[in-house]
Amino acid sequence: GVAAMASAAVEVNVEGVEPAVAIFFVDVAEGLAKDPSIAASVQGVIQFEIKGSSEWVVDLRRPPGRVVRGSTRSPDTRIEYASARVFEEINAGKRSATLAFTTGQVKVKGDFGLVSSLLKRVQESAKAAEAEARVRAAAAARAREAELTPHYGGTSKASAAQAASPQRRGAPAAHA
Repeated sequence: GVAAMASAAVEVNVEGVEPAVAIFFVDVAEGLAKDPSIAASVQGVIQFEIKGSSEWVVDLRRPPGRVVRGSTRSPDTRIEYASARVFEEINAGKRSATLAFTTGQVKVKGDFGLVSSLLKRVQESAKAAEAEARVRAAAAARAREAELTPHYGGTSKASAAQAASPQRRGAPAAHA
């Protein structure tokens, strides 16, 4: 098995853990490393217990927070999943978390608000990072395209400026 999944500032022991479980906790750890305000806004300790798989502690008492495999004596919230499959299906959106809770496949003791705040903030942070990456990729593609576009004949600086203008063709010019 893989002893650790690592990124810039994150190392999480995922040996012997189902891939979907490992990916979730590595994503949480990376989200905390990238955005220390998550821990500052959530503030607490969450124990995740996935029956037949693994236990995890997400400690958000001090920014940037940390994700550790194992358990703790007195978490603010303890969330227990009946199996890794239940955990995976809920996180993939294939199983209703509410239904899993009402049927006893997920049990929560303590402040569930901590868990929902953590997940919401990590998702927001990940979406913002993805959007930023898309903007950077698009800018890089435009820069490459500009380098590849021949600069002889065809387009003058004036017509390029007009093409970049937000004004639609054929629309009357604004008069002062």
